[in-house]
Amino acid sequence: MKISDIFRSLNGYFIEKRFVLLTVSSIFALFLIVLFLSNGFAGGAESIGNFNYTHFAFKTPKFFLDILAKPVFTLLSAPFAIFGLKGLQLFNILVGIAAGYLSYLVAKELKMKQPILAIILCSFTPVFAYNLFSGLAEILFAFVAILTSYLLLKNRYTIASIVVSFLPLIRTEGIFLIPIFAIFLIYRKQYWHILLMLTGILAYSIIGGFVNHDFFWLINQNPFFRTTGIYGTGSFFQFVKRSPGFFGIPNEIFYVMGFVAGITLFLRDKKALILEFLLVFLPFLTYFFIHSFMWWSGIGNSQGNNNYMAAIVPFMAVMSTRGLTLFSLMFEIIFKRAWVKTAALYIGILSVIHIPFVVQNYPVSSDPYTRVIEHASNWLKQEDFRKSKVYFMDATFPYMLGLNPFDESKCKRIANNPEDFSKNIEVGSLVLYDERFFPIEKVEFDSLVNNHNLELQKIFEFDRSLRVYGRDYRVAIFKRIKPDSLVLTQNRMVAYGSKEQFKSLVFYDFERRYNKADSLYFAFDDKYDTKCLRIDSSKEKHLESEFDLSTISFEKPLELYLKLKICFKDTLNKPLLYVVEVNKDNKQVYRDEILLEPKIISLNNWSNLEYKINLPAEISFNGILKLYILNRNKSTYLIDDYQVGYCFKR
Repeated sequence: MKISDIFRSLNGYFIEKRFVLLTVSSIFALFLIVLFLSNGFAGGAESIGNFNYTHFAFKTPKFFLDILAKPVFTLLSAPFAIFGLKGLQLFNILVGIAAGYLSYLVAKELKMKQPILAIILCSFTPVFAYNLFSGLAEILFAFVAILTSYLLLKNRYTIASIVVSFLPLIRTEGIFLIPIFAIFLIYRKQYWHILLMLTGILAYSIIGGFVNHDFFWLINQNPFFRTTGIYGTGSFFQFVKRSPGFFGIPNEIFYVMGFVAGITLFLRDKKALILEFLLVFLPFLTYFFIHSFMWWSGIGNSQGNNNYMAAIVPFMAVMSTRGLTLFSLMFEIIFKRAWVKTAALYIGILSVIHIPFVVQNYPVSSDPYTRVIEHASNWLKQEDFRKSKVYFMDATFPYMLGLNPFDESKCKRIANNPEDFSKNIEVGSLVLYDERFFPIEKVEFDSLVNNHNLELQKIFEFDRSLRVYGRDYRVAIFKRIKPDSLVLTQNRMVAYGSKEQFKSLVFYDFERRYNKADSLYFAFDDKYDTKCLRIDSSKEKHLESEFDLSTISFEKPLELYLKLKICFKDTLNKPLLYVVEVNKDNKQVYRDEILLEPKIISLNNWSNLEYKINLPAEISFNGILKLYILNRNKSTYLIDDYQVGYCFKR
């Protein structure tokens, strides 16, 4: 039998309806097997946070009207989540496959060739496939968004307008897609249907108004409307640069080909391609732009997570369908053989399917951050933690400990006035510190170590460098005790392995907006995905700070410690300097310059530096301590995790 006959017979057998049924069934069976074999989950702490709301929603009905619980997501997923986290993951798998099927229907309505490809392209895009095993709301968002496009294509204006009105109640950024779909209604002169796009918001506002006694609860209770940039900011082009990782290179190739071809056809015949432009391309571009802008500006408290992009994968799959079709057609034109086109098509399909299994680890296991918390939780179980009430910020802790996070008799989330929370918790309680959420609330690890109300029990860190928001990740267990100044020595030894006790004068990780020092010079290191301070020829002194020694209780002689990370960006003649000065009565009584130079200098790579600076014994408690970085040779550097402290007790 000839090769061409084999491919013709395959094409003859796989008629569209049969192929659709077989494809959907196979994908569902595959993901079900992965779910059964997986002992972890995707999405980290946010997945657990969503699960907590959905799992306990029937016991605590107010969660159905809680903006943080994502009301529509909670309503639809709660029946699955009562069976545990795997039930919530199953919900996402079912909804995700349905979104893939809808992308096929949209591609078919747009009269694309081989529309069945959209199911495969959607289901096996890495960021989409991986988040099927999460508790995140992006998958449901993707389903509702592509469903809206399909209904509008079918001229079902009323139901489409009502459906899309619930999008902001799945994820807040859905509010930005409503005007995009409204443009389509204006194009079709269906003006009154635009009013129906407020149905979901108005319905929940009214119902919640009676329950929550606030008809504007969707705004007033939404933290994203009240605070800015607590997670930090980053490059506007971050999602563009990372896209090969979360979309997959084959998908991106097919998407670019489909996009370029679509734009070309649109410019030739706007009427023929206007539906695709308004209902596929524009929602995709708008969502992508909005998240890029929010991460760059800090508005809306975007965390810059790749997971966000799962919400627009069905739109990308539709556009990539044309690209994959053109990819296979290109081979037929080159080799002038019909079977080569079919072979190229199957090769393209296989290249898409295999990518998630290359870039992700299946079966799904917990991420490194979750494993650190799991390790800490196992230690707590061995120590019989149930005798103590626990205070936490990361929702993963109560999940790992088997606790109801909303049962305040057993555990409580630290939320209000975190800077002095230790005074308000019961003696004997445990504080479960994590490096992700506590610093966001401006509670630093050092402040807990030097708190005489807390006794440090144990520290848990990953076995290799693990960073979050530009800083090393760790978990620590503290116990609330009666005030005891002697505990500080013990805490210091457990935390740092030193009998000397230090207090921080200044700490900047440059990730969060409240770090104001030299904010105009903040930069983003794309190679290492961290926000930092850029030092170059435009300014000689950086990180200038002054301290009145009369307000600092230190032990003579004054001993400072300096910690920072430095990245050299060009060839050096002289190293960067760190300057320590003491002035008294407008006269300089002390000055020292420290060379900020690692043993081995490697351009474009980060190095950790740590120094202790002993000032002369005659430096008294009076005077002004001045600290700054001096760029005398006008070279270029990046600085991160800058910290200065002083020894207050030996």
